[in-house]
Amino acid sequence: MLIEFLKSFLFKDYCDHKSFDPIGINQFCPDCGKEIQVTFKIVRCGCCSTKKSAKLIYNSIIPDQKYCSKCGSNDYYVEKKERIEFFELNYAIILKEIVEISCFEDFRTQIWVENENNWSNLIKPKLIPSFPK
Repeated sequence: MLIEFLKSFLFKDYCDHKSFDPIGINQFCPDCGKEIQVTFKIVRCGCCSTKKSAKLIYNSIIPDQKYCSKCGSNDYYVEKKERIEFFELNYAIILKEIVEISCFEDFRTQIWVENENNWSNLIKPKLIPSFPK
């Protein structure tokens, strides 16, 4: 309770995105209104590619167990996915990142203009006659 109070007092724009559903359709946090990009990271064994349970410590992902229970290897790699299946949810670490959108981008239009005198000799404009009714 004290930690939540200090976060709200020290960081006024701080949002945990706790009510944001990472598997849902919406991409915006209902608490702060910012667009959230969700990525899932799964730790796999480097030898046999089995999924391992993992934890997030100081922005680095490490497996819970040092050695693989199937092959005994201590090598692992982290697989990054945008979408996961329901059976991978137990092994996935969910990372939420705020997407910065700039509404006022610098758009430029470049136009190529030729002199009229060059085309006036080649193409003469023809007028369509109008007939009164």
